[in-house]
Amino acid sequence: MTATRAAAVVSPSPTASPTRETPPSPTPSATPTPTASPTPTPTEVPPDARYDPAVLELVAQFNAWRMSEQRWPLRLNDTLVEMAQDQARYVASLPTIPYGVTIHLDAEGLEEKGRALRYGWPHYRTEQQVAVGEVAAVARTAQDAINWWKGSEVHRNISLSDAFREVGAAVVPVAGGGNLYIIVVGSRPGVLPALMDVETRQVYLTSERYRWAATGDWMQAVTRVQLVSSEAGPSALEGWLPWTLAITPPDGTVPPIFVALSDGLRELIVRVVEGRGGLWFPSVAAAPTAPVPAGTAPSDTATPVPGVPSTPTRTPTPLPTPTPDARRDVLLLYDNTSLALLNVSGGRLDISRLVLRRGGQTFPVTRWQTEWLGAPLNAFPDRHCLHVWGFGYGDPGRPEDCISRSSVIYISPAERLWLEGEFTVEQGGTTLATCQAGAGFCEVNLP
Repeated sequence: MTATRAAAVVSPSPTASPTRETPPSPTPSATPTPTASPTPTPTEVPPDARYDPAVLELVAQFNAWRMSEQRWPLRLNDTLVEMAQDQARYVASLPTIPYGVTIHLDAEGLEEKGRALRYGWPHYRTEQQVAVGEVAAVARTAQDAINWWKGSEVHRNISLSDAFREVGAAVVPVAGGGNLYIIVVGSRPGVLPALMDVETRQVYLTSERYRWAATGDWMQAVTRVQLVSSEAGPSALEGWLPWTLAITPPDGTVPPIFVALSDGLRELIVRVVEGRGGLWFPSVAAAPTAPVPAGTAPSDTATPVPGVPSTPTRTPTPLPTPTPDARRDVLLLYDNTSLALLNVSGGRLDISRLVLRRGGQTFPVTRWQTEWLGAPLNAFPDRHCLHVWGFGYGDPGRPEDCISRSSVIYISPAERLWLEGEFTVEQGGTTLATCQAGAGFCEVNLP
């Protein structure tokens, strides 16, 4: 359950480093020697030479935070880097740094999702379903900015969200000392990086957890993985394994390494990208991405970007393309702490007879029927939600698309039936939806 943007201003320390000019882009060069060296070819340029070292420091610390919280790290994406840099330069040019959501608006009043579309960032089924989020802060150091995000619920939700798989960042000095730090996170349909830390040999796996991903025929939540010998997948290095956050290749395995991913219906093979120190780069230098003219709709297909190889799907037989159902009544949003039931139908719904079930364990929606219920369950308002979490956990915060939590309840940790395997949503004994515990969301249509 994630918000899409957040910003904060952290007062810089009186001992903040002097304001520095925006650093020029690093010039690739060979190691200095007494005699001049020929200009290196593009293939000789180390990947980190294309980025401001301050940006790399921010991304490395951001990924270190995510991994310490048992989240997969994010791979650098040049489009997201350009978005972050352009926004940071614009905000820093203003007479005063805006606070709150205003810091995410560009000169035309577009917030990060609208800006992403202008840069050609592919959306899911509709232009409203753009998997992009942003956090920002003015602080003395990158660690100061991250510490602020850690302590803010909305910043933390965005930063640690499993909806995102790629990252861009910017660091720009501001008047009075300190820097403006911006992180832009995003995901594209069908692009699921696998990232190997060469120092630990762990391969971090990603999955599809964006809440609107179920509206298309791209890879859904990954259920199993397999190491294979090439992109064509002729032979397996290991058998199919349940999806997990990280795997370690067998001893003796040498790059390139490939991972086959499956959601039970589709298979996708991705080449494992090597990195260290919390940084994974696009493998080929790319020209800066120019914004797409207003009114130009990007394709639903994820356009390949540098370093994210185009990976073939392994489908032994052609699969029918499902016809997306535009109607969505109820959206369940859940993680290892809480579950929310959100009305997304556009009108009032009768949800009073809904029951969540896993085996013999049930959780009727009427559990929310307390003296503090703020709206009737048989005429539940659009964009209102019900929220539940286990005893001992702090309030995870109101879900992004929920304008009002009509009821909040607490349950014993053992009652969180959405944590493992599958659970169903039923009404009057009829199953309306089967939900996967690891997916993070589930859509339900009422009869």
